Amino acid sequence: MSSDRYRPHAGKTRTSLLVRLRDPTDNEAWNEFHEIYRGLVLNYCRRRGLQPWDADDVCQLVMMSLAKTLRSFEYRPARGRFRSYLGRVVGNAITKYGSSRHPRPISLENMVESITGETGPDPDELWEKEWMRNHYRIALRGVRASFDPRSVRIFERRLGGEDPNRIAEDCDLSRDAVRKIIFRIRSRLQEFIAQQIRDEENWTGGGR
Repeated sequence: MSSDRYRPHAGKTRTSLLVRLRDPTDNEAWNEFHEIYRGLVLNYCRRRGLQPWDADDVCQLVMMSLAKTLRSFEYRPARGRFRSYLGRVVGNAITKYGSSRHPRPISLENMVESITGETGPDPDELWEKEWMRNHYRIALRGVRASFDPRSVRIFERRLGGEDPNRIAEDCDLSRDAVRKIIFRIRSRLQEFIAQQIRDEENWTGGGR
């Protein structure tokens, strides 16, 4: 199966996703946005120590806030990269969500209004690492959709640390054939990640 069949975030959404999000009725745009970023937000929250149900609440809060603020999105490169903006939004949401569990809780409406402001600490190293892992996960889905199942299994077994000689023997292939499969998929995976990052930086201006 040709790896050229998969194009992450390609087509009409490549340079206009956040512009399309101005329209609350564009369900396709919001579905794509959720697909790209929901896992990132959830995994970051978990790595920050939140329980699964709390991470899900924070993720919903972030998405509700962005659904409101991204309606007025404007391309402003001076604001920095979108991933940094999103990192601040998520960090603010975690802080506000924790405050809401105190005896005098903050209303949901106030939280939605407050977490998407431009204030807040810059994203930490943990956010940057999780952002990269998120692009890796998305690209890996592309690999699975683009290569034949046996090649993908070979690649995943090697990622898991298995010896190439054992993989070659189990698959009735030469070691060189296994090496070429792994190299081809790894190269394509890197291309997917690089393209995804370029796309993100093209269709985002780093802020609202």
